[in-house]
Amino acid sequence: MQKKLYYIIIGLVLVFALLVVVNYDADWFGTSPEAPEPAMTGDVVEEEEVEEVEDIDLAEEAVTVEDTDLVPVEEARRATRLNLSGSYEMEVMPDQAEIILAVEIRGEELDMAYDESNQITNEVMDALEELELMELETLEYRVSYYDDEYRVTNRIRVKLDNIDRVAEVIDVAIGSGANRINNINYSLADTSEVQAEVTARAVESLRNKTERIIGEFGGEDYDFVNLQVNEDSDDYYRPFRTEVMMMDVAESMPAIEPGMISISTRIQAEIEFYND
Repeated sequence: MQKKLYYIIIGLVLVFALLVVVNYDADWFGTSPEAPEPAMTGDVVEEEEVEEVEDIDLAEEAVTVEDTDLVPVEEARRATRLNLSGSYEMEVMPDQAEIILAVEIRGEELDMAYDESNQITNEVMDALEELELMELETLEYRVSYYDDEYRVTNRIRVKLDNIDRVAEVIDVAIGSGANRINNINYSLADTSEVQAEVTARAVESLRNKTERIIGEFGGEDYDFVNLQVNEDSDDYYRPFRTEVMMMDVAESMPAIEPGMISISTRIQAEIEFYND
């Protein structure tokens, strides 16, 4: 009897040991559910806030597209380019004159020709200074040898702000010893005002031509893509040269009449216009 009780106690111990081993293995491999640890005294257990999500009616927005006329590519406005030019020219009366005259002495002896040329040149300059001219100066002194003789030349420049005095100056110069008239140039003292008017009219001419031509093609709007403006506005004009250049005064001189000065503007333009 005692032996039997002994076996029962041994069996219970083995069962208890087996249960302990099974529970230990489950904790080791993480297979047993973890029970929340009881909060220690003084610890604060924070509860996770759960945001309440309001029910949202996810209805698709209806986009209303107004009726639009779609223009085919071939019917879209096409740009056309063409090159045109416009110009304008105005003739005006000059208000200034420049006279280039000379004293030329020829001789076999250089000293004699030199002395005579200087003497006559001084006399011409003295006579012209009495006329109270706008400008008076000697331009050139030159000595050359040609056809077995020396030629000593003194050139004088006279500038006038009154073209009506050209004949007077030439008469005084010849009467005091000048024997050559190289040229007579007429000019305009201030070309800015006239040039501005000429350019404005050239622009107007170009616009009129542009509108007329693109109208023939059924165009409307247009733009100037590229412009090139050429103004003939040099500070000095030589529209008129007398025929007495490099001729002896002793020969017959033609009547001296001023020529009209031509001032012009020419505009080259590249134009882009649109066809309906």
